[in-house]
Amino acid sequence: MLNKRVLRPIEYPYLVRLGNNKDGGYVVPEPQVYSSSYLISLGISDDWSFEQAFLKKNPRVRLLGYDHSIGPRILGIRFLKSLPQAIFRFMILDWKKGQRFAGRAIRALKYFSFFRGGRVHIRKKVSNVDNEHEISINGIIKSLHLSEGQTVFLKMDIEGSEYATIADIVENEKIITCIAAEFHHLNTQANIFNEAIARLLNHYHIVHIHGNNGGIYDANQDFPETVEITFLHKTALNHPCSPSTRRYPVNGLDFPNDSKKPDYELRFE
Repeated sequence: MLNKRVLRPIEYPYLVRLGNNKDGGYVVPEPQVYSSSYLISLGISDDWSFEQAFLKKNPRVRLLGYDHSIGPRILGIRFLKSLPQAIFRFMILDWKKGQRFAGRAIRALKYFSFFRGGRVHIRKKVSNVDNEHEISINGIIKSLHLSEGQTVFLKMDIEGSEYATIADIVENEKIITCIAAEFHHLNTQANIFNEAIARLLNHYHIVHIHGNNGGIYDANQDFPETVEITFLHKTALNHPCSPSTRRYPVNGLDFPNDSKKPDYELRFE
């Protein structure tokens, strides 16, 4: 069974939402946005609204995005396929599908304007090994050649591979000051999830949590199968911590990942 009691966040007032008001947005500590040297984003797909909002607040941050499922060729083909479909749908007055295809074309095109200069996309799968097609968090950190005092903000949505990264995160906990991560398969991998959270809580506080209503709500666990959790390193706080008394989701910060369905209310008992 899930150890839900440890998932209740601490009271922390300096939270801000970055990214879409749907799937792709995260609630994070604003001070760490301003102070981070690097934003390492694991899992991008065709939504970099979080990264855009982060860079708007901290233009000096260096962005490295890792995702093996997209790239210039894939998105170029997507643009070339979606644009004629959008034009055709608009011509036959099928506005709904026309807007959908136009959105796909526009997002594909924006990839080429966003990932340039200090904003880098690397087409590799994130795992716990380093080779031609995969990279570990240890491998990423080593590639940065960090100077003393430089820190990393880690965003992670890698569809179940997050559990393979926990050991590397813990090994680099003095560098990774904040984590916004999506955890999957809580309904089938409760023990693995519990172990991962326990290891992270040795070094981090949970400051926010949100259930992803794009996945199922597991009645047996009385909890969503997928959750977004934000961790803040314990050294960032110099005062005693108390459990949050908020109800989750938090009004004004949280929004349903799937706007067509109600959000999941979280219970920690």
